[in-house]
Formats: sequence, structure tokens, C-alpha cells
Amino acid sequence: MKICLLCYRGNKYCGGQGIYLYYLSRELRRLGHEVDIIVGPPYPDVPEGVRVHYLESLNLYDRRHDGKSPLFHEKPFHLLTPFNICEFAGNKLGMFPEMLTFSLKAHLKIRELLSTHRYDVIHDNQCLAYGLLLIKTLQIPVIATIHHPLPIDTRANLAQETSVWKKLRQLLLYPPLMQGIVARHLDMVIT
Repeated sequence: MKICLLCYRGNKYCGGQGIYLYYLSRELRRLGHEVDIIVGPPYPDVPEGVRVHYLESLNLYDRRHDGKSPLFHEKPFHLLTPFNICEFAGNKLGMFPEMLTFSLKAHLKIRELLSTHRYDVIHDNQCLAYGLLLIKTLQIPVIATIHHPLPIDTRANLAQETSVWKKLRQLLLYPPLMQGIVARHLDMVIT
């Protein structure tokens, strides 16, 4: 099979997504499958024989060793794209737009890759954003792994917050409705 794995954050040291992506792609490759990865920063280690396509993002939640955001590092004008403006504005409004912007960029990347690649399945790792519905229009089965459903995380966080303002911020931060809508329209969900 030709498999394309999607992962909006590939951190190899924290959070588990990059680690999961590494071992899943390695084992799929070992079983004889052709594996591509489309991933956003921070970027993971990639096993030998796996093709990787890096998608840039603002990576607003990352910090350099000096504690500062890498936002304006060496390319100060990279913010001036529609996706980056959306990601930056959403972040400043207290949202977590990284999953949405990654999924939309991944859709564009897959459309570009289809001129030379044909995938049997697209496997999303926890992103579950609206761009996956666009990917489904490409007539390729789309499945997703959900490690922790955002509605459950949101309910747990809301139960711990005491002020109405903090509860509102929790509702803005993660998009639990988006995840539920997208998951119901995928070909398969792995939990």
C-alpha cells in the first residue's frame, strides 16, 4: 500500500506525536508499505526509506533555548501569507488554530503530490480539522487516530476552571466541535 501519514506537530521529545509517527511509519515501512509523511514543526525524526514533506507553520507554541518564540527568526515577512495571518490572529484571540491551518496546507500539499504520487490511504494523527474533509474530495480514503478526544479534554479542563472568563478561554482554545464533525465524516477512526 501507499500510505500518507499526516501530523500537525512532530515533536520527538514531548507530547508523543512525533514518537508515534516515527514508530508507526517505521513499522509500516518494515511491512513493505510505501510511506510518505506530511508534517508540521517541530519536525520528527524520520525512519530510513520514508519520504517526508515538511510544512512550515509559525510554530507559535515552541520556544527556543532562550525562551523566545521563533516567530521572527530569520524570515520576518513569512507571516504575510493567508494561512499564517489566520494562525497568528487566531492565536492572539486565544485559539489554537494550528490544527486547522495544518490541515488546509496538507490538503494543498496532497493535491500537489497527486501529480506524481497516488495514495491508497491518508492516515491523520490527531489533527481532525476541516482540511481532512477537503482531502476526502480527492477520492482517497481518509482515516484518523484519536489519542485523546478534545471534547473529553475540554470537559475536564472546564471542570477545573473557576472563573467564567477562564472557562470561555478553554472553549476558545481547542476546537472540540471541529474534531467531532470531522471524525464523523472519515472512513475510519482508530482510538
